[in-house]
Amino acid sequence: MLKDNQVRYVDGMKAAGNDVELAVFAGKEHGFFSRGPWSETSGEVVRVVGRFMGRDAADSTGADALELNPKHPTLSKARGQWLGLEWERPEAGETSQDVCEGRDGMRNDSGEDESGVASVVTPWPQESVGFIGLGNMGAHMARNLVRAGYRVSVHDINEVAMKKFSDDGIPTKRSPLEVSESSDVVITMLPSSAHVLDVYSGRNGLLGNGGRLGPWLYIDSSTVDPHTSRKISMDMSRCSLNEKKGYAEKPMMMDAPVSGGVPAAEAGTLTFMVGGLEETYIAAKPLLLAMGKKLIYCGGAGNGSAAKLCNNMAMAISMLGVSEAFALGQNLGIKASTLTDIFNCSSARCWSSDTYNPVPGVMAGVPSSRNYDGGFTSKLMAKDLDLAMASASGVGFKCPMGSEALEIYRKLCDEGCEFKDFSCAFRHFYTGKDEK
Repeated sequence: MLKDNQVRYVDGMKAAGNDVELAVFAGKEHGFFSRGPWSETSGEVVRVVGRFMGRDAADSTGADALELNPKHPTLSKARGQWLGLEWERPEAGETSQDVCEGRDGMRNDSGEDESGVASVVTPWPQESVGFIGLGNMGAHMARNLVRAGYRVSVHDINEVAMKKFSDDGIPTKRSPLEVSESSDVVITMLPSSAHVLDVYSGRNGLLGNGGRLGPWLYIDSSTVDPHTSRKISMDMSRCSLNEKKGYAEKPMMMDAPVSGGVPAAEAGTLTFMVGGLEETYIAAKPLLLAMGKKLIYCGGAGNGSAAKLCNNMAMAISMLGVSEAFALGQNLGIKASTLTDIFNCSSARCWSSDTYNPVPGVMAGVPSSRNYDGGFTSKLMAKDLDLAMASASGVGFKCPMGSEALEIYRKLCDEGCEFKDFSCAFRHFYTGKDEK
């Protein structure tokens, strides 16, 4: 059932001559929505919880719970957006239905809705999105945006990667600057800090055109050091928009690296670790949820990148610790599968033992079961650990375990394992044996 104050709100809007769209979702949430246009005096929009749906089920955006700071600079000027209200779960057996069509909401003189229930504007799903970086991760992320209904154009220095998209009718661009000229939002997914700096600030880069930019939002999902993320964010803060697009007064920047690897990128279940202004994060949630499942706001600019480096350092140390323990166990006469069973029901349980086991023959479907091919390479792990150690040095913090992990992965790379999954340390550093 709808809350009483929500029903009163709908009734009040109807009595005032406003049409309202009411929707019920089986097994999920239910609430009511309207679609713009909004007037300049429509008031500040604060919050919605639940899922959004268009007039027809096929038009559903599938966006999860969203929140917007009431100080968001452009909420009162948004055009053609969804307005929604908080709702609660329906009774068992309720089904999807649309009761009436919607136009716009009603506010009192103080800018609050009459019922006291907060509402929200969300980005319209038909935005133009430019995607730069079509590697193993980026290609899947870009295609998930296409599937979600965004108008996507792409760029990569690899012509073969670009052709795969052009063959499917997805526009390709010749430079980052050309991407920005045709996009509302730009997402980058690049190999290194150097690549990110070049794409944003280099010749024909995203921040060209004398600092007057077309896109309102830039999201960098590359794994880079926090300093690079903060530098790009600072450079962005000095730019302005060619024209205000309803979403923002100035271009906004987020660092939003991901976790989950290629399988999660393909499935659209990535975890995003986001740094930047909170209102930017909130406004970008529908876009991120087209590519991922879990969003974590980490704080200001660079904090998403910092979180990713800390996560990967812990992942490397954990993998090495588990591999060392399994190899020791084998030398003491204990099978790795036995130790795995013990670890996974005791205090040693971790991702490296129960999900990504490094011992060949113990777990199916992981890199160790296919000669450590695929997955997250030792070269990439060494790169991320190098970034983490450089960042630690920059703030005067010592990471003895992180430093040791870096040395191990550098050694693995030097010995020909750079393109093997990072779990190969079990065999190629600790000389562990396959499970028979």
